[in-house]
Amino acid sequence: MRMRGRVLALGLSALVVGCSDGADSGTTGEADPGQAGGADGSGGPGGSSGGSAAGGTSSTGSSGAAATTASGGSSNAGSSNAGGSSNAGGSARDGGGAGAAGRVGAGGGGTGGGGGMPHVIGACDGLGAVDHFDSITPTAIDPNAGNGIVQILVDPIHAGTIFAGTDKKGLFKSTSCGATWTKVSTGRNAAVLDSGTLWSMALDPVDPNVIFAGSLYGSDPSLLKSVNGGVDWDSTAPPGSEIAQTVDYNFFQDLSMDPTDHRHVVLSFHADCKGPTGPQCMAETKDSGVTWRLFKGPLPGWGEGAGPLMLGGASWLFGTTQNGLFYTGDAGASWEKVAPGSDHQVYLSPTGSFYTGSDYGVNRSADGHKWTQIAGSPNGYGIIGDGKRLFNSLRNAGANQQPYFTASESDPTKWTSFASPAMAHGTVYFGYDPDHHILYSANTNSGLWRMVTQ
Repeated sequence: MRMRGRVLALGLSALVVGCSDGADSGTTGEADPGQAGGADGSGGPGGSSGGSAAGGTSSTGSSGAAATTASGGSSNAGSSNAGGSSNAGGSARDGGGAGAAGRVGAGGGGTGGGGGMPHVIGACDGLGAVDHFDSITPTAIDPNAGNGIVQILVDPIHAGTIFAGTDKKGLFKSTSCGATWTKVSTGRNAAVLDSGTLWSMALDPVDPNVIFAGSLYGSDPSLLKSVNGGVDWDSTAPPGSEIAQTVDYNFFQDLSMDPTDHRHVVLSFHADCKGPTGPQCMAETKDSGVTWRLFKGPLPGWGEGAGPLMLGGASWLFGTTQNGLFYTGDAGASWEKVAPGSDHQVYLSPTGSFYTGSDYGVNRSADGHKWTQIAGSPNGYGIIGDGKRLFNSLRNAGANQQPYFTASESDPTKWTSFASPAMAHGTVYFGYDPDHHILYSANTNSGLWRMVTQ
């Protein structure tokens, strides 16, 4: 089983407070189950053999090294972003479009950006009719090979630019809403990134050149970071760092970015931890991965597919498939179970309601803390909205099925099946571009899809 990446998708009115210097930013995403091997080449718990955990960390010009320190690092200065489109990797409030979903505070990205980066709306020719699904799987990717397409990131500043994460084929980029694609992971440590499955990824909503990714089951399973749009990559937890010395196999699982501070990121791990923060530890950075603080999570040991969903500041969620959805209002010092489980995405509607999918139906909250289940709602793996409608999807629908469901954001109690091409696999990640009104759906072996929603 894979882990799930996390993004907080904010709705049509979202605010992102960014760093005015446009420096390193964090982002979010999630990971994969199984286990990569240890530094000695032995296999990880329950998982694949891996090779060195050091993998390809790096060299000069690396942005993401260092991980020892309990302090969070520098804090953000405050210029606020004009709102923007959604994406896994940082959400935005204030003038933005509907957000994407995901387990971190990533999801609706803000436009504007630190340092005054302008919002650009690119051309997207050949879009289909409203509610029509178009396959946009890169031609270089065979979705039947391995896990196919496992992630979608939407650039919140350059509308029309998207990134597709693949299983052992690297990272692909399109500037035409998926009409054409180019492989971008071609530089330093690209082979390390390409050796694994990019389940867990996030793109910084203030500086979209910054991307975080977990190359699950690859030669280096730690959290990797790029500061040049996915070309070059370096580990944020290289050998000798506190994370590498504490987390078994240095195996990253999932991350979430603070929707109010793009340099504030929280991680979960796909392995137990040693020492006083074990056996289930998590990590927090306030300087986009330069330094990390380790702390205890809410579980008795690492959990499959479990990861953070940041709501803002010290208020976070920690979601698991069937072991509960947990809330903290004090940055992980204490935890409260608030729902039976959740998927890897959280959506904040323009109505002010939070939503997550789960194996038990759709969860809804007015404040991100107290949650209730919507009676009769579908079980789903991802959830997102466009400001008018909510969309949910089964993870494994079965052969020749239609895995999607929808409800009005004004009345989320009435869900209906949504027509789509027949496919066996529903979404593992949604993304949304509010400028072009495009819903993106990464469906592993059923490929990558887009649909105009309004």
